Amino acid sequence: MTETTRTGAGLSGRRGQLVVSLPANEVELAKIALDVGADVVKVHLNLKHMSGHEFGTFADNAAEFAKIIELGAPVGLVPGAGEVFITKDELDQALAMGFDFVNADMATAPSYFADPAVPFVPSGGGAPGSLGYLAGVSALQDMPGDWMEASGVNLEGHRKPLPYQDLLSLRETGRVSGRRLIVPSVRTLVPTDVPRLFDIPDVWAVMIGAYVTGTTAESLQAAVTAFRAAFDELGFRRAA
Repeated sequence: MTETTRTGAGLSGRRGQLVVSLPANEVELAKIALDVGADVVKVHLNLKHMSGHEFGTFADNAAEFAKIIELGAPVGLVPGAGEVFITKDELDQALAMGFDFVNADMATAPSYFADPAVPFVPSGGGAPGSLGYLAGVSALQDMPGDWMEASGVNLEGHRKPLPYQDLLSLRETGRVSGRRLIVPSVRTLVPTDVPRLFDIPDVWAVMIGAYVTGTTAESLQAAVTAFRAAFDELGFRRAA
């Protein structure tokens, strides 16, 4: 991968990318994901994931992050959740390290994420159909950036199969937000969902995480391999 790709062009410039949200901040897991077909990997800080894994602070992870970034692929960062987020100084350090984007819930992300210099990919906006959802995501048209993680699923819908209603909601989310959508595996996505998702014009990437990949090296490798095959069947080849 070129240095240009690492600065963010890899995420912003190409439709049909497979993003892997790593179950732990470990360079060996990142290597496995990239070796078998991920285009982009994502790491986490300052939160306990819904999968049960707890991620530490920026200081705890900085050395491992540097190793993951050094692999040369685009890398995203979830810098916190709720009331615990990366500080502005830590965010500046992270971006200087070479992270391509930062990704957090728009409802709780600090205001400094609105700085045009921050490659912020907002998540959430509430569950589709809830009061204010479409108003919230439509306001993104006036904010910096061109991507959104379309993760608005009620908690009771986590780990369940992808319903038809989500396909309709994703179409509407793309239309009113004007954003390129990343669809995360908040649902238990399967490879046969990939063509259904990419039938939606504003879906530009699918992201699989611990709900789908599991937490071991073996389960991660198997899941990424299966999803890579589904992407390849659609003609979404990896960047050179």
